[in-house]
Amino acid sequence: MGQMPQNGEDGMARAGGVIRWVGLVAGPLACVAILGFVPTGGAGLTDPQRSVLALAAWMALWWLSEAVPLSATALLPLVGLPVLGVMTMRQAAAPFADELIFVFLGGFIVGVALEATGLHRRIALVAMLALGTTPRRLIGAVMLATGVISMFVSNTATTMMMLPLGLSMVKLAEDQQSDGQGGGGWDARCTANFGAAMLLGIAYAATIGGMGTPIGTPPNLVMVGYAREVLGIEVTFRQWMIVAMPVVLLLLPAAWGVLVLLHPIRAKGLSGGKRFVREELRALGPMRREEWAVVGVFALAVIGWVFRGQISAMTGRSVSDALVAILAALLLLCVPIRSGGVAGPRMVLTWAQAEKLPWGVLLFFGGGLSMASAITSTKLDATLAAHLGALGGLNVVFILLVVCAAMTLVGELASNVALATMMMPILAGAAGALGVPPLELLIAAALASSLGFALPVATPPNAIVFASGRIGMHRMMRAGIVLDVIGVLLLVGVLGLGGRLLMGWAGL
Repeated sequence: MGQMPQNGEDGMARAGGVIRWVGLVAGPLACVAILGFVPTGGAGLTDPQRSVLALAAWMALWWLSEAVPLSATALLPLVGLPVLGVMTMRQAAAPFADELIFVFLGGFIVGVALEATGLHRRIALVAMLALGTTPRRLIGAVMLATGVISMFVSNTATTMMMLPLGLSMVKLAEDQQSDGQGGGGWDARCTANFGAAMLLGIAYAATIGGMGTPIGTPPNLVMVGYAREVLGIEVTFRQWMIVAMPVVLLLLPAAWGVLVLLHPIRAKGLSGGKRFVREELRALGPMRREEWAVVGVFALAVIGWVFRGQISAMTGRSVSDALVAILAALLLLCVPIRSGGVAGPRMVLTWAQAEKLPWGVLLFFGGGLSMASAITSTKLDATLAAHLGALGGLNVVFILLVVCAAMTLVGELASNVALATMMMPILAGAAGALGVPPLELLIAAALASSLGFALPVATPPNAIVFASGRIGMHRMMRAGIVLDVIGVLLLVGVLGLGGRLLMGWAGL
């Protein structure tokens, strides 16, 4: 059912292998070439700027080709910056302990608790029961639940949590297909369309939902970290949501509409669909203490993130997003919910469960912030941005359209977090020459880097559902290209036409 031929998968694997080998060699060669042949002095670069540019080129080629794991590439500044004489080891390593890394650490632990208690499945089933069990409504309900969860849990983890539920619904549709006639209208084509729309809906909703909060997807946190460390502007959880949520609220139903239009489902209902949902809820049983504890901690974390300014004013203490995230993690790991007998108190989450979180992502953030710090301290960003001054004077909406389209296109082929990390310093430096408020340009670029819907390599959610073997490349590309275009237009429309209003409302 829409499964990609084995030779096609082998071809992709071979092409990916060649790209990785080329990138592995090209990275250090580019570094040596820049150090050896790019002039310094006069109107050119300074020695520190050339060194940072050389190391940045090495990292960019390794990140874009994924020649080595992204987290391993992120360690290059710890060696390269001291060896090239740009920074001391202490200075290069300091960003690896930036407080924003602890925001993501706490968010990861909350996400692990959500999965470990099975609360994510209960949320999705309740949404399906509330919105209805016709095929289109089932797709919409699963997308809505996925989008909401992905706002606070990594989009990768959300996709992996929701995929089994989606596959169960697809299997229920397949069971109703009979010799091409299809009971209740469920023939082979209808079943294939339902499966494709359901699984693509999970991937797309996880990506879109993650755009709504600073912790929803890594590019958001990269942008927030850069704005705080370099621009001196702190973007709070509430402020980000005020600016980004209009995009999410428009793009999520647009994605649902694209999927159901491109994958028509003639069947009027899924026989046994409501019964299936109720049986699944019955199997979960009543809410357990662990689930109530996660709900409580999750609610406290959201309240802390959204109203931390007011809490700081009332308590006279500085409350940061990182403090809220780590407090939530400690509550899940340290507060007992029942006795474990001779084993001692039982917590919501054990460390054995928590340590499964993706530590490599935290290293990646550290490496990106370290490189951004070097680019800024040497004023390399200003030098590179000066070359974009020729675009100054153009309409702001047109500039945002070009930036968002370019970020989306490159993001289809490269890691979106690597792309955001590389582009933040350049775009921030160019904002003045382009006549665009820096923060507005950076937020647009960060959100646009997540608009990769057409290729499996564009985002982890795409890769996960494609790996299920039930989504053909042509289906993903057809729906993804349409959604990429809609996403860019919505993003430019919201931020280009209403950006000043939203930024003013957010207090940015």
